[in-house]
Amino acid sequence: MPTKTHSSNLAYSLTLSYCALLLLLSHLLDKPAHLWAGFCSILTSPAPLITDYVALAGPGPALLNSALVVLSSLLVLRLSNAPQDGSTLSSLGLMAGFSLFGKNLLNIWPILLGSLLSARLRRLPFSSCAKAGLMATSLAPLPSFLCFSLGLP
Repeated sequence: MPTKTHSSNLAYSLTLSYCALLLLLSHLLDKPAHLWAGFCSILTSPAPLITDYVALAGPGPALLNSALVVLSSLLVLRLSNAPQDGSTLSSLGLMAGFSLFGKNLLNIWPILLGSLLSARLRRLPFSSCAKAGLMATSLAPLPSFLCFSLGLP
């Protein structure tokens, strides 16, 4: 019977393998010059409601964005020492899927920093709020819309 540490290491390894696959596919589908230009257009898109990043920048930059969003989410979970369970994988799966439609490496951070601030103000460890913070990034297109549509700094 696998131990809890073994299963969490397996989930971590599978998630890293998934990110490596996304990175490989992104580089196979686009040339590096177009890949980074497309990724920059994703980062600076106003992202109103649901923006299809494949239509906006192409499949390579969209997959690159997905890989980087999942890697950063995994890093947040690992650094916060959040417990590894089924909700961890569902959080990472939602981050992967919705990073093709409105979430990007730039617009998730205001929401995650808000979650961190909330945990600090309530005197809770961030590990108890990290997964909820990842789920709250469903509002991530809002910072992009405010910055790039309304011209805020």
